[in-house]
Amino acid sequence: MPRLSQVLALLMLGLPLGCRQPESSASDDPLFAFDADQVMVGLQHVLTSDGVRIARLRADTAYFYSAKSEIALRGLELDFFSPGGVVQSVLRARSGVYNPATGDMRAEGAVEVRDASRDRRLETESLRYDAGQDQLIGTSSFVFYRGATTTRGSSFEADPAMDNVRTTQASLVAPGVAVPK
Repeated sequence: MPRLSQVLALLMLGLPLGCRQPESSASDDPLFAFDADQVMVGLQHVLTSDGVRIARLRADTAYFYSAKSEIALRGLELDFFSPGGVVQSVLRARSGVYNPATGDMRAEGAVEVRDASRDRRLETESLRYDAGQDQLIGTSSFVFYRGATTTRGSSFEADPAMDNVRTTQASLVAPGVAVPK
């Protein structure tokens, strides 16, 4: 008569064979729902100009497309640096597209650019960063909070530090409204 420990050992050996999980492929993973050449989770990239750090790009997920020379980003954050290496402002958005050849980027979905040290904040649904011009450009409605002044409009251009914000078609400028924190 077999010993109890031998019976249990045989049962344990057979158990994995009877309870096998169905195999899944990488294509079942939502990360691979896009037709990307490469997928990276937790991207961090430093943008430079003539060897000087100008920005740091972070994203939750990055989808690389070789044929388009683009990187689609989810959950992106972009820190803009001053010439002295200090963070001037931080851009956050749900998604975006970055072109590593030009340094240009589009940001979409609850886009916010917040000054790192002053009461300035820009909100819009989409904007693009022109690296050659070092400009944030928005062609959709926006709200710009600057101290106690709120400006609303339909398009803008601004430097990343938001020192020079030019609005075209500003629809409302309201003094006396503090920047919401």
